[in-house]
Amino acid sequence: SAFTKVARSRMFGKPFTVSEFDIPNLNFYAAEADVMMAALGAFQNWGGLIQFSWILDTDYDRTHIWPQFDMCSAPQKLVHFPACYSMFVRGDVRKGSDKLVYAYPSEKMKDIYEIVKSRDAAAPSEPESWLMKSLPLAVVSGVDVTEAPELFDADGKTVIRTAKDVPDDIKNQYKNKQIKSSTGEITWNWQLPDAGYFMVNTRHTKVFSGFVRGRSFPFSGMTLTPGKTRLDWLTLSLTLVAATTDAKPSNILRPGTYLLAATGLVQNTDMKIVEVKKKPSTISISMPQGGQLGHGPVLCEGINARLSFVALKDKVKCFALDPDGNRTMEVSVTSTEAGEAVLEIDPKYQTVWYE
Repeated sequence: SAFTKVARSRMFGKPFTVSEFDIPNLNFYAAEADVMMAALGAFQNWGGLIQFSWILDTDYDRTHIWPQFDMCSAPQKLVHFPACYSMFVRGDVRKGSDKLVYAYPSEKMKDIYEIVKSRDAAAPSEPESWLMKSLPLAVVSGVDVTEAPELFDADGKTVIRTAKDVPDDIKNQYKNKQIKSSTGEITWNWQLPDAGYFMVNTRHTKVFSGFVRGRSFPFSGMTLTPGKTRLDWLTLSLTLVAATTDAKPSNILRPGTYLLAATGLVQNTDMKIVEVKKKPSTISISMPQGGQLGHGPVLCEGINARLSFVALKDKVKCFALDPDGNRTMEVSVTSTEAGEAVLEIDPKYQTVWYE
């Protein structure tokens, strides 16, 4: 994927930033890009992320979604940005240990020729197997420039350079179609066909993006049980905004104020999306092809989901928020005999975020 290609191209010993990354808004699953890149970048200890783009013209108050990359009016992306900030800037997702690293050997001059020849910046960093390509999901990864040994010090590190160097536990995870980061905080799961999901599980930020297929998803201190959505897919983020006290067991949410965001299918009013190619499936809103951009306001699918919080009976209040972040109505929170607080978000609240 683009995520692991970027991670593998990082040059050890040099600062690393990622610019102009995104998924087009017309992609039904565009919300996943930001949370995935922010989590992976934090784990890989990158220096910066620069998303493309806020807007490409001067229509700053646009009320409809542009089909490509403008995110100024794309709520499915913007509503999860607080979680992205928390993971990448605040440090909610821990950086991986440099004791075990994937260092892909690279000769600079040879790489330059390969890039020019193939017109692909990832050309020098294409390892021999899908397992090797997936390693940035599990361990700190990058390029070891062979002509500049001073950039990468292998002393005290276990270095993966070829498939035979990969630890058995990572090989077994890959065979089981689930990879966890070495910190245990990030999960990539593709065990069910066409039903992958991504999770971030930290003390202050929790993220889910993927297909549901009737499953529940356990986090530390919380279980997420999504309801039915139009795509049987959603992106949900829960992040601490302000803490009120410090010490609590690590498996219980820290007392404070949290922002909960949940998004599914998002599109313009009167947007008409047509399939213009079957394999691979390609969609368009181009009028000559029978589609239509539509107009504002942006229509957001309301998400139904149940969140169960361990040991927080009678300690949780929730409010739906309007587009400006003001409270509109209180959301019902119930309790179980096991002492859980159970919060159920619902389309009836007509919002994509809650306090």
